[in-house]
Amino acid sequence: FFFQAEDGIRDVAVTGVQTCALPISPGTPSPTSRLRTAVLLLPVAAACWFNLIVLRSETTPTSNLNDSAFHLQMVHWAAEQMSRGRIPLDGWFPDLTLGSSFFHHYQSLPYTATAVISRTLHVTPRVGFLWIGYLLLSLWPISVYVGTRLLGWGRWVAAAAAAISPLLNSVPGYGYEHNSYTYQGWGVFTQLWGMWLFPLAWGLTWRAATRKRGYWMAALAIALTIATHLMTGYLLILCLPLLGLLARKDFLNRLGRIALVSAGSLLAAAWVLIPLVADQKYSAQSYFYKGTL
Repeated sequence: FFFQAEDGIRDVAVTGVQTCALPISPGTPSPTSRLRTAVLLLPVAAACWFNLIVLRSETTPTSNLNDSAFHLQMVHWAAEQMSRGRIPLDGWFPDLTLGSSFFHHYQSLPYTATAVISRTLHVTPRVGFLWIGYLLLSLWPISVYVGTRLLGWGRWVAAAAAAISPLLNSVPGYGYEHNSYTYQGWGVFTQLWGMWLFPLAWGLTWRAATRKRGYWMAALAIALTIATHLMTGYLLILCLPLLGLLARKDFLNRLGRIALVSAGSLLAAAWVLIPLVADQKYSAQSYFYKGTL
């Protein structure tokens, strides 16, 4: 951009109107641009508001008849260990059947994080457990929107994906839907954490593969997904090569970058994966998982 100034230069050898060039920042959003952004975010806000209203009863303390009863006991155990000055990343969990080493070979990070947040906010583990589950499920459209934008899709597409995310449903009711996490559903608390991280990890990995930056953020997001829910992390790792194959050109280099990010994530999640593999024969084997990966 240029503007003209008559007294820009004071010199006897220079006469007339002087032309000066000053850089103007292109990053300053105009009022119209800000209004457009606000309008595009309305579907995301509406989806979150819908969830916050529909799911508000999930914060009511009551006896759980699904997997939440087990998950809540894990949070209580983690909080008790912290009150004794211990780090609850490993240990014997005695409150299920004859006891099991769940904190050794299971995705225990959500329980530890919930216990830390509850202690920080000076609330009971039950209250922290209920509110964290409620907020994660209600605000999942935000994760969908951000993940879609990181994948390179436009704002309208990302907003539409976030808007319909609360409407997902399946026949078994065991996927990324309300029935998996609510009181009348399955109450799979750890999967809720993995579901929240999945779009972010996928989007960050795509950005690392295409823009050659943010490798550590992508690796950390994948590692956290693995540490919070092993099956979701396993699904994420299987899907990552597809991001490289989607490229029309330079897909081999993109696959190499994705492999680099995946290797970094596995190293970051080694504290979860190594005990799981090394001590597999000592871990509890569910009847439903026999013959599966």
